[in-house]
Amino acid sequence: MKKRTNKKNKSAVHVNHTHKDSIFSLLFGTPDNLRRLYNAVTNAHYDKNTPITINTLTDALYMNRLNDISFTIGEEMVIIFEHQSTINENMPLRILLYIARIYEKITEEDTLYRKALIKLPRPRFIVLYNGIESFDDHKILKLSDAFLEAECFSEIRIELEVEVYNINYGRNAEMLAKDENLKGYAAFIEKIRINRETVALKEAVDKAVKDCMSENILKDFLKSISSEVYNMLFTEWNQEKALEVRYREGMEAERKASMEKIEKIEKERKVSMEKIEEEREKERKELIALLRSGTSPEEIIKLYDKDGRGV
Repeated sequence: MKKRTNKKNKSAVHVNHTHKDSIFSLLFGTPDNLRRLYNAVTNAHYDKNTPITINTLTDALYMNRLNDISFTIGEEMVIIFEHQSTINENMPLRILLYIARIYEKITEEDTLYRKALIKLPRPRFIVLYNGIESFDDHKILKLSDAFLEAECFSEIRIELEVEVYNINYGRNAEMLAKDENLKGYAAFIEKIRINRETVALKEAVDKAVKDCMSENILKDFLKSISSEVYNMLFTEWNQEKALEVRYREGMEAERKASMEKIEKIEKERKVSMEKIEEEREKERKELIALLRSGTSPEEIIKLYDKDGRGV
């Protein structure tokens, strides 16, 4: 059987080739740093002799998201980290689509048709969150939460769980203390945010870099930072702000829509009540007119008791 090729076709997934790594993936994109990061987050104890193979899909950027870091460690796990500055409840679905591509990458096509079972690295999915929106220290997102009427079924045929950890400075302190890079990254982002409250972004970043270097925080990494990396950080930060504005605009639009819906219900209720009062007043006047005309009570009852059930 022929090996699969990378020929383009109409059904191929769109790939954005203008993608650049994030600061996070640059900092943790080496085997040693990944090993320390994974040990800190999961309480694992892999030593420097444990082999790591990075298998990130560097040429794939789906839905304009930042690049993931995925790798196998000790040939027993596939790990996917995605650094996020906004909360995304659709991560289980996104990673489901992504992990299929990872397994496709590390599996030879002709083995799929062999009788013997293919052994795959056991997957584990982790998201590291450092946005400004309030979030728990740790939360598990499940694919099954997205299934329609999932509560009606006793069995879930497919499940995927994503562990989300809050890595903002001051959160999950014990975990951050296990890895100087992770702790330093959290401190660096926090300094930028604090500076950003009083100065422009470039000045906020410059000051954060100088302060971190003087405090021996990510010193070697920041010392090697280039103008391109600066631009990358500015792009990330502006994207975060854009997402924040979009979120606030969405909340305002939702609030406005809710108010309009309430006003419409109140208006319809008011019209309905007015109509009922009008009908009652009309019947009262008709009844008075009948009584004044000398119509007997028995005849009035017959007129109003049209369905024979009594007035």
